[in-house]
Amino acid sequence: MIQRVIAYVYKRTLFRVYRSYVNEKHKKKLTNKNFSIISNNCIGGITCSDLDQPFNSPTVDCFFYSSCYIKFCQNLKYYFSQELVEVPESKYAGKCGYVVAHLDDIEIHFIHDQDFALAKEKWDRRKQRVNFDNLFFTMSDRDLCDESDIDAFLNIDKDRAVFFSAKKRSNANNFIYCYNEKGEITTPLFAMYRVFEKYFNMVEWLNTGSIKAGEK
Repeated sequence: MIQRVIAYVYKRTLFRVYRSYVNEKHKKKLTNKNFSIISNNCIGGITCSDLDQPFNSPTVDCFFYSSCYIKFCQNLKYYFSQELVEVPESKYAGKCGYVVAHLDDIEIHFIHDQDFALAKEKWDRRKQRVNFDNLFFTMSDRDLCDESDIDAFLNIDKDRAVFFSAKKRSNANNFIYCYNEKGEITTPLFAMYRVFEKYFNMVEWLNTGSIKAGEK
């Protein structure tokens, strides 16, 4: 119980103060301000929020199972041309307590939405903002991710696609080995508390496409 209280206080007070300071520092360093981050989890949306940038991608507030995400990334323009259709349940997880939808043969989980019309409105609006000349891709090792998914993702764009993993599964430069994490990357905590910043300099990547270790 005491640990829960401490965690709650940290989240509501100390962490917010700390992030306010860090975000201001990062915003001053950011020079590339018209980017789109395609992400299979919360990292893309959190990064845009921290840097006070618009959501130039519809993948904010949703997640994909790995095989669907790979298909999506490999053929973005095709899938953006498809109509989002609500489905009653996930082919991976059955009934869900949030909106699940298909774009042709891929499935998208809108974990923060209970209303399909609202989820679709946000998706359709944000996909119009995607800057195909300034795209970045992020992915992490969860949601049924296997070795073939990792290889396929790493080859999408060696400078503009980074993969976060708690296991050493590749020697590729754009594979970010998060050596202190255990098992799979736990996306909510990994993104919410910006754990990825320990291993990867996000602002440097967005500015230059250069993949460097996080700031010490």
